[in-house]
Amino acid sequence: MSGLPTEMTLGPGARRVLSFTVKVPPGAAPRQYLAGITVEPSRLPRPVPVASWTKASASVVIIDQVSLGLAVTVGPLSKMRSLLAVRGVSLGRIGDTSRLSILVHDGGQEFEKANGAATCATGADRAKVPFVMNTVLPGENAALPVNLPRQLAKPTVACSIQFQYGHGQVTTWFGSVSSPSSPPTIEVHTGPGDYVTLPATGTPTWAFAVIIVGGLAVLASGTVIALLVRRRRQNV
Repeated sequence: MSGLPTEMTLGPGARRVLSFTVKVPPGAAPRQYLAGITVEPSRLPRPVPVASWTKASASVVIIDQVSLGLAVTVGPLSKMRSLLAVRGVSLGRIGDTSRLSILVHDGGQEFEKANGAATCATGADRAKVPFVMNTVLPGENAALPVNLPRQLAKPTVACSIQFQYGHGQVTTWFGSVSSPSSPPTIEVHTGPGDYVTLPATGTPTWAFAVIIVGGLAVLASGTVIALLVRRRRQNV
């Protein structure tokens, strides 16, 4: 991609049309590719205070970004091959919610989206959870999170997962998944609004003292500046 300036200045309400060139390298394999352009202010805006304490304060710098995605197809689009595969499924917990993480691989030549459903059971409880998979690029993986209903919040569940994609194609996966056992934990209060989660067993007393002293030192060090990025995306 070439032809775009690295920096430009616009007055309030001004508009400028920019041209650029996308050149496909020789020998590029036939498939769909993704190019992108991101624009953001060349100068950082002033920090915005968000909190303050007796000996410390916190502020954030908010950067607005505009990203444009450009799809590039090398070869006839009508001849692109679609192929989705499930490479693995794991089970975890977010609070009281059981969540499947479905690892999907796009082994085809084009961007893929899919509709699907996970049908899971444990004992006499059974539920079907529909889901939508957003775009996965050719040759790339994506982890698709699917929350299970409360009645399936068990250590082990048996699931059947089905994807419908491409030109009427279907991919299925069957198996049982178990969530890893979590050791008991405790929370240590290290300062105003600060907490650290530690294993309930095996943590020596001196470690608690070091963590608490370290938390107080951070609070007394001055202004903490966090960098937050708001992204607005537009596809071309």
